Order: sequence, then structure tokens, then C-alpha cells
Amino acid sequence: MSYQPEFKPEPKPGQYPESYPTTGGQPYYPPRDPREMIAEQWRQDGEQLQLLGILYFVLAGLASLGACVPFVYFGIGLAFVGGAAVQDSAEASAGMAAFGGFVFVIGLIVLAIFLVQIVCLFLTGWFLITGRCHLFCFINGCLLLMHAPFGTALGVFTIIVLSRDTVKQRFAATHS
Repeated sequence: MSYQPEFKPEPKPGQYPESYPTTGGQPYYPPRDPREMIAEQWRQDGEQLQLLGILYFVLAGLASLGACVPFVYFGIGLAFVGGAAVQDSAEASAGMAAFGGFVFVIGLIVLAIFLVQIVCLFLTGWFLITGRCHLFCFINGCLLLMHAPFGTALGVFTIIVLSRDTVKQRFAATHS
């Protein structure tokens, strides 16, 4: 003998079960407890902040892979400086050494920018998870908008989440 669920027909439009009184043709749902709603919003904010923090850690890891690019500049710069040492002509040697030094310095500047970006992404992720430094996180979310496509999406969601009053209250409660 197999189980047969009890068949209940769907209510027709404008017809609701007796347990829900109607008001103007719409079902009436009793109001929820405000404390329950606040606790649910607090929980959702915490989950979203934790997810954003984890995504910032992932983006910091991807940016650290991009930080390997300046080492190509270092290699090219050192190759020109080394090539200048074996040149016969003093003019060619000086030009190659200057160009090699220039490329090496550009590599250093690009590496420094990448390292600052990686540290800021990591700190933003950490601050989002711990609920500290709201303004730092918001500014980094705005700056991240320039890094398409992942940074743009993450920056937009960061701004949306950090703009909520409940999240601002959460950061203020953690700060004090």
C-alpha cells in the first residue's frame, strides 16, 4: 500500500483559507515581532560581511599573482644594464645602462603599487569580517570599482552592504 498525500485544491483568486482573514481582497498576515526582524537582519548583515571579507581575500590572492609582472621589468632592466657592460662604445653603454635603470625603477614603482593594493585588499577583508574601520572599507570599495570585472562587482556589493544603516550600527557597536 503506497502513501497517497491528501489532495487540497488551490484556492481561487480572491479566496483564501479560513485561517487568514482577508482585508480588501488581500490576505492578512499577522505582524512579526520587531526583535525577531532585527535579529534576522543582524544575522544577514553578518553573513554578507563575512562573504565580502572572504571575497576580498580571494581578490588579494589574485592581485598577488599580478604582482609577479614587475619581476619581468626587473629582468629586462638588469639585462640592459648587463648588456651595457659588454658594449664597446661608451655612448651605447651609457644609453643602455640608463634605459635599463629606468625600466628597473618602473618595475619597482609598479611592484610598490601592487603591494599597497594587496595590503589594502587584505586589510579590507579582515576589517569587514571583524566589523571595524567602516570608512576604510567603504573607500576601498569605491577604489575597487576601477578594477574590472571582479573588482567592479565586489566594489558595488561592498558599497551597497556598507550603506545600510544596520551595518553602520554594527560597525559603530564593534568600534566602541
